[in-house]
Amino acid sequence: MEPIKKYLTKSYSCLNEIEYNNNPAIIVVIPAFNESMILNSLNSLKAASCASNVMVLIVVNYSERASANEKKFNRILFDLLKEWCKLYSTGQLLFQVVLVSEMCRKHAGAGLARRTGMDTAIDVFFNNKNPDGVILSLDADTKVKPNYFETVNAHFNQYPDTNVLLIDFHHDLEAAPQELRRAIILYELYLNYYVLGSRLAGFPYAYHTIGSAFAVKAAAYVRQGGMNKKHAGEDFYFLHKMFPLYENYRTYDTCVYPSARVSLRVPFGTGPAMHDILKNDLELRVYHPDAFMELKDFYLNMGDLFQKTVAIDNLVGKVLRLYLSKIDFNTKIKEARNNTSSRAQFVKRLLRHFDAFQLVKYLNFAHEKGYYKRIPVLDAVQKLLFQNQLYVDTNYNLLMEVRKLEKTTPLRQLR
Repeated sequence: MEPIKKYLTKSYSCLNEIEYNNNPAIIVVIPAFNESMILNSLNSLKAASCASNVMVLIVVNYSERASANEKKFNRILFDLLKEWCKLYSTGQLLFQVVLVSEMCRKHAGAGLARRTGMDTAIDVFFNNKNPDGVILSLDADTKVKPNYFETVNAHFNQYPDTNVLLIDFHHDLEAAPQELRRAIILYELYLNYYVLGSRLAGFPYAYHTIGSAFAVKAAAYVRQGGMNKKHAGEDFYFLHKMFPLYENYRTYDTCVYPSARVSLRVPFGTGPAMHDILKNDLELRVYHPDAFMELKDFYLNMGDLFQKTVAIDNLVGKVLRLYLSKIDFNTKIKEARNNTSSRAQFVKRLLRHFDAFQLVKYLNFAHEKGYYKRIPVLDAVQKLLFQNQLYVDTNYNLLMEVRKLEKTTPLRQLR
């Protein structure tokens, strides 16, 4: 418990603003800003069966630069949720809400709000002497399957070495109006296409990083310094920091259902993507499949670079070679050789230098410089995942096939 105690001296915990007398095994953290759909999420949690004590912690928040109307809305939301929490809390399922107001503009956003909730969860677990407590990350527009708590609880009991658990997600197609439904199908196709493209290329950490669809054990959260404070994409950076360090688990036995809504509150993610798809007449252009496949030999043969006689130019194609030269990758190869004593250690260390963030930067470089052209997501999915051999009569049915493929396509194992 000493590392947790040390972490809490610099945390953003709001422990003194909540009750925590039900000794929860699981704490769900939900950031909420200008959130009109949160009761849908809370009602789905209320209807979920609990196999152990659970706390749901809502972090209503706003920035110092928020408009007067936004500040007023969120203060009213906090007051309403406070009453709702009192009304619907039980001995086994405790709802709590905190208000984090006037956040400094430098850090205000989803990252700091999520960190505040997660740090508070860590404080609860510390006070209850429970370093194995589980934090579930959820979004305020996301509903859960009735077996959500039971599945997560059963997984951590069955696999106590789990530090990170990724949870299946399907956007809430049934609740979406027709035009939004068409747009969200394209966006979810893209999310799966990107992950599967990375997986087929050989990237060993090609998992979905969805803020509403993961769980982390308290001790592991603390070891990695907690959630970052990025305005958006905090889930991507946090999870990719965790993936190389632990054996990662996924569960398809339960599911969360993010809403299919348009929003410009954050710079990227579902809301802005939906806005762009609708603005572009339901067209979404994505990275070319060949840009992913250019990575395949690189990832497959990365370990060969442990030998000083092997040159990077012999393992990669033209575009990737140009990008690796741009980021001075040869220096990073030498650094990895000098600090490892085996091929496996070398590969793991080198992947720090060509991680998920560098993969995105390479793809952007390849397309912005004109080496590849973005193509419609429907064409990209058919070409990369089905070799243009799959016939489906609707985009919805295509999504169903892609979801199946995501479940069954293995990740490359590091050796």
